Amino acid sequence: NYFSVIDMMPTIAKICGITKVLNTVEGKDVSDYLLNNNNFKNTIYVRGHIQESIITAPWKLIRTRSRTNETQYELYNLETDSYETYNVANKNPSILLELKKQLNQQFSLDSKTVNLSLP
Repeated sequence: NYFSVIDMMPTIAKICGITKVLNTVEGKDVSDYLLNNNNFKNTIYVRGHIQESIITAPWKLIRTRSRTNETQYELYNLETDSYETYNVANKNPSILLELKKQLNQQFSLDSKTVNLSLP
């Protein structure tokens, strides 16, 4: 199970008994996992100006956009390749396609002023 640093604020709030967290706080409460070792499925989306990634265990997809070159995709199995050495995108087309869909869904929710506009 994976969680992101942005999950820490809602998690700590829950552990401290805080019931009202601003709706502008990103992240998910993972206290049940941390305190009770209960499994959970979490998707992590990270955005940048020209690069985004999405992690859904055990996979991580990285998309790098460019003004002059074709968009590049890298797919890694984090369970077997935690150093992200072997891009396995060509060997896993169905996983690549599914994660591309998830990435595009998340990307569409971003503010248009955050992401570099590319053709």
